[in-house]
Amino acid sequence: MKYKIAESSEKTLPFLIFLVTGIVFFPVINWLLSQTITHEQLLHAFLVFLLSGALLVYERNISIKFVWRFSDTSQNLLIFSYALLVLAIFTHINLIILASLCLSLGSILWFMFGKEQKRLIVSSLGAFALFSAIAVFLPVLDWPLRTLAGKWAAFGLSLIGQNVELGLINSKAGPMLMLLSNSRPFHVAAECNGFGMLGSCLLMATIILLYRKLALFDRIGWLLITIVLGLFFNIIRIIIIVLIAPSLPENAYMLMHECVGLLTTYGGLAALYFLLMPGEKKPDPILD
Repeated sequence: MKYKIAESSEKTLPFLIFLVTGIVFFPVINWLLSQTITHEQLLHAFLVFLLSGALLVYERNISIKFVWRFSDTSQNLLIFSYALLVLAIFTHINLIILASLCLSLGSILWFMFGKEQKRLIVSSLGAFALFSAIAVFLPVLDWPLRTLAGKWAAFGLSLIGQNVELGLINSKAGPMLMLLSNSRPFHVAAECNGFGMLGSCLLMATIILLYRKLALFDRIGWLLITIVLGLFFNIIRIIIIVLIAPSLPENAYMLMHECVGLLTTYGGLAALYFLLMPGEKKPDPILD
């Protein structure tokens, strides 16, 4: 009888610990959730993250089984998570809190799936950590990426014979980056900065590259290719919209804008997926 009580307590205790951990990190989780819902680019990137994980499980024939084992690794991850949380409280560095949250999530995943799914857990945590960083730096990188997209789109349009000007104007709503193509104005808004496309591409690449057994320099090379591909498809999207817009009535512009956005976004993601995930379902070579 005592053995059954001890066994029941051993199984229940981890759930209570993780429940308390969830309560401790609730403000951070709530902030991350509100940021994701508020910003369409973040929401889209998160959905791509989930889809990439599901495709990875399917492509690699990963068998998901729950083990519910509170191993030493799971415990150590949780201890390090709380240690980082204490450090974040004393240093007031918010990024450390996000790192602490990632370790707690890692502890939960290790408890649920065990060492049998070590590679999938590591790749998922890496992508989640990147997503958290994207949520933090979204406001900071908006204007740099928007300016870069506008300049490169203007350069691309000039190469095909368009008379292009790019400039900043002040309005009641704040500064606006305007692209003039053959005297027709286009507002390079926050949605045009490519952050959503770039973030989605990086999340897809991270979860796949961390799962595959690749050399470090191979991973770095693929990440650089991912950044170039994400920026390229965003610029192509702007160029196509600018070229098609003059031939359409005003009431059809937004529909065309959304259609072109969807085609270029998912076209770029599909191209990246087939580059990163070999067609044959053979295991990656094991590295020493």
